[in-house]
Amino acid sequence: MLDLVTHEELHALLPAYAAGTASADEALAMRRHLATGCPQCLGDLFRRPVGMPRVPPERTSLPVRPGVGWLVGLGLVAVLLGFATTWLVAAWRTDAGTTGALLGTLRAQLERGQEERARLAGRADALERELDQARAEQQERAAESAAAASAREQAERDLAAAQERIATLTRGVQRRDGEIDRLLSGVDDVHALRELITTPGVRLIPLVADAGGGARGHVLWHPERAVLVVALFDLPSLPDGAAYRVRTRVEGGRDVDGPAVRPGADGDTVVTMRLRQPPGPAFEVTVERDPPGDRVLAGRSAASS
Repeated sequence: MLDLVTHEELHALLPAYAAGTASADEALAMRRHLATGCPQCLGDLFRRPVGMPRVPPERTSLPVRPGVGWLVGLGLVAVLLGFATTWLVAAWRTDAGTTGALLGTLRAQLERGQEERARLAGRADALERELDQARAEQQERAAESAAAASAREQAERDLAAAQERIATLTRGVQRRDGEIDRLLSGVDDVHALRELITTPGVRLIPLVADAGGGARGHVLWHPERAVLVVALFDLPSLPDGAAYRVRTRVEGGRDVDGPAVRPGADGDTVVTMRLRQPPGPAFEVTVERDPPGDRVLAGRSAASS
């Protein structure tokens, strides 16, 4: 059997196969190759005439001789006609088989193409539905995002308004607490001042401004009384949230903080400080802003100077 495997080798046999001059093995190999559905070889084959060219026999005048020679000639003609008929039938059957195989291959390819087309059409429909769903989800998310942004902006506005309201209320509470403390301290100041004045030996410590400002003050105290009365005058006005605080440093370096106070419009106020024990002969009194904690007035007892 002819061993032809490559496309180039088989394609080279097409002229002989189409003309009917290929050998049996070559024709068999060619038919198998065409049955695979090779488009190039099929197209080339369909463009060629199929079958051996038949040249009409030349007319010769045979002498008409009766006898054996004439019979032999007739026999040769019959044999030639038989061979020609056999070859034509075989070629027709070969071509018919090849054509049938090709038609079967083409039908199978057509069916596969139709199935693939139907599959791709179904896939395209599914992708179109998925795309529509994705667009709808995107629009829904955009709407939710816009709503969330609007709600966040409204919440930020509400928070800012609430913070401003809280700040306003806080300032009001601070002013009220300051007034209450001032009233209470005023009552306590009266009792403390009466207590010191009625006790023989009361002393006075002047308070001097550190920066040489106009603020001034003095401290009334008694070595045997655990109370100080601090009178402050012409203190500078304070911003909201700030106050003045009186601090006392007694023997041993221990600091005692008095109440935070805000003077009136004239800058005057009186602060009473209750101590756990008398301050002793040496102590220091300072008046500071709270905050930031900078000192405004200061004074010391005579024994500590």
